[in-house]
Amino acid sequence: MSIRTVLPLTAAALVLTAAPADAADRRASATLQKSVRTAAVSVSTMAFGAVSPSSPSVTSSVALPAGKVAVSLFLSGNCPTVKVKIGTGAAVTGGNGAQISGAAATSPFPVQVTGDGCSATYRLGITVTPGTIAPEAAPAIATNVKDVTAYGAKGDGVTDDTSAIRRALDALSPGDVLRFPAGRTFVHRDIIKILKPGVTLSGSATLLAPDPMKSDVVIEADNVTVEGLSFVTKNARERKAEIDQMGLTVWSNTGTVLRKVTVNGSASAGIYVVGSRKFRIEDAVVQNTLSDGIHVTGASSDGTVVRPTVRNTGDDGVAVVSYRNDGAPCRNISVVSPRFYGNTWGRAFAVVGGEDITYTDVYAERSNAAAIYVAAEGVSSWNTFAPKRVTFTGGTLVKSNVNPVVDQGAVLVHSGQPDQIEDVTISDIAIKDTRADASRQVGAYSDYDPAPRRVRFSNISITGGGLPVWVNLPSANYALDGIVWNGSSLAAHRQAW
Repeated sequence: MSIRTVLPLTAAALVLTAAPADAADRRASATLQKSVRTAAVSVSTMAFGAVSPSSPSVTSSVALPAGKVAVSLFLSGNCPTVKVKIGTGAAVTGGNGAQISGAAATSPFPVQVTGDGCSATYRLGITVTPGTIAPEAAPAIATNVKDVTAYGAKGDGVTDDTSAIRRALDALSPGDVLRFPAGRTFVHRDIIKILKPGVTLSGSATLLAPDPMKSDVVIEADNVTVEGLSFVTKNARERKAEIDQMGLTVWSNTGTVLRKVTVNGSASAGIYVVGSRKFRIEDAVVQNTLSDGIHVTGASSDGTVVRPTVRNTGDDGVAVVSYRNDGAPCRNISVVSPRFYGNTWGRAFAVVGGEDITYTDVYAERSNAAAIYVAAEGVSSWNTFAPKRVTFTGGTLVKSNVNPVVDQGAVLVHSGQPDQIEDVTISDIAIKDTRADASRQVGAYSDYDPAPRRVRFSNISITGGGLPVWVNLPSANYALDGIVWNGSSLAAHRQAW
């Protein structure tokens, strides 16, 4: 943690940097720029800083008078939200542009900014209206926590709690937390929508949908956090594709955070992200869905999926898909350390249209088709944009392409329409025991001109399986480097673009 002190000012503007105590603090040190103006009723200052995984929390000691405090939060980086704590008050979650109110009973008073395993820079506009503020009592910190059972929810696994959950959600205000008591099961027989911005749903509880046609919990508001909850659908026997049949949907919003959620058994996708920006999904578990595990689409952008675990899905594990009907491709999506364990159709990790998409540290075993699939699909199928600037870096693929009917191998780059795929790099991958009669283990081919260009396969170790590499692209359009099959290096085909 870094702590910065704002001293009383006599000059119009002053920049002060305090030396951090150690290297970790140095990386996350906050430089405070103060320009204090004295008015009849208020005084103001500004604070600049940064949070990161190594230094997730920064505290500024603000030498302004005690009184009512208003903070304007300006945020950039890959944290969709941070927590801001004023004085001894409760921490409030907010994203870029959030207005946060509090009080300070003493001078100086602390303002703490905390990220959650992400990196961002921030600017705080801090304004105090001086006055005598009584010290905050400890219970006041919890006044924004509401219990869903206070609104009539039983959580007994039998009673239909749909109406009670909706009443509880309607009663929330920005900054509130709706708690679901641990170990309880709350049945909902209809769709649940989260419509209030800046709220948090939390608890080690289960939301159970017994009707797979009305299973979805839909986040429509901005800056909503869901943490710890399990979303379970029962009785799903037929794959569906409509919004109502998803498990958990992030719908056309900004700043959603899903943390340690579990989605189990939906008839369609488990976690469905559509038309959303600056979302973050952390440590999610998705299993036993009849469609994709995690599906990002609808021109979504600037999102991060960290450490997801996907098991036994009905289609792709973690997929970024950009349909032409969406009007624009998905952009700037990062998937970090995904873990995939089997599906009954589809790929482990797919980028079917999208720009600036990165997957790092992947692991997949027993994928039905390819484990890594980068493609543009044609008008006769899904009609997608072509992927551009896509990277897969680091990982292991085991027993890929178990289904001989979909003959894709472990890694496939494929163009099924004339829109040109560009700048695909797949590197530092270990491939083991791909289906022995697969036509190839690593492949790139095109059904149309222009063929994909600037496609690079680099530092790939292949053990077992059949034909290691097959490419039908023009020689100027691809590169092979550092390909090893069963201990023997394959001839390089290098291009410099």
